[in-house]
Amino acid sequence: MKVTLSLAVLAALGLLGGCTAASSPSARPSTFGQPPAFTPDEQKLLRALWIGSLPPLPDDPSNRYADDPAAASLGESFFFDDRFSVNGQVSCSSCHQPELAFTDGLARGRGIGETPRSTMSVLGAAYAPFL
Repeated sequence: MKVTLSLAVLAALGLLGGCTAASSPSARPSTFGQPPAFTPDEQKLLRALWIGSLPPLPDDPSNRYADDPAAASLGESFFFDDRFSVNGQVSCSSCHQPELAFTDGLARGRGIGETPRSTMSVLGAAYAPFL
């Protein structure tokens, strides 16, 4: 469901080639295989909420590896490697699945054990000062 919504949002923002959103409020329901239509006001709101409309991250002088492609590649390999878990069977990507907007799609997160809450997405984490 989250993936479908993401495609609908991208289409509304005009970011999917060949997809356009109708501006008529009466054209709200979508047909099978096509994203729902959004009004101009809804498109404006979606554009404002879209992560791509955030400003670039400021330089971080305390992180000399922030823009290093080799460091990013190493981090990506860590994210998908289950050898870092206590039991050697769970990686970050076990719960933060890219195809599910970096969540697991479950009501309660399950990694080594079950959590009392759902798995939060890591999308936009660089913009969270507490992380």
